[in-house]
Amino acid sequence: MAIMAKEGARYEVKVAADAQERVYAAKVDEVKAYIDETLAYSFHAGEVSQVLIHSGELVPSGFPVVSIIDIQNSWAKFAVREDYLKNFVKGKIFRLKIPALGDETYEFKVSYIAVMGDFATWKATQSGKAYDMKSFEVQLRPLKAIKDLRVGMSVLLEL
Repeated sequence: MAIMAKEGARYEVKVAADAQERVYAAKVDEVKAYIDETLAYSFHAGEVSQVLIHSGELVPSGFPVVSIIDIQNSWAKFAVREDYLKNFVKGKIFRLKIPALGDETYEFKVSYIAVMGDFATWKATQSGKAYDMKSFEVQLRPLKAIKDLRVGMSVLLEL
């Protein structure tokens, strides 16, 4: 008995104990990885506009949890029929009104013009016209930050 006490556990018992230690260390690492995945960081500063998933809900990998709006990166988007497109030259400045913010007007500059899909085609209204007119997406960006501007506000433009 004294010899067993001096030598300790058998070789096989020691190997099994080492294996169990590695198994439990792997489980601890797995839990740490799960904890790390509970934190998410936005790639830009912004404001949470919508919470899509709440505490306790299961989410598949890659699914959005919240929507974030970059308030400093705003624009107004208009669908412009092509016969009015001549009024919207890239770089041209317009004064626009935002009814939700009062009677003041704000300067916006045309920054983007692109044809919209076939769904946005205007059918010829007169039988003598031989073509259908397309719509173009025109984006105008404010020249200065607009206090209290929110997503979805109406922006009015008069030509």
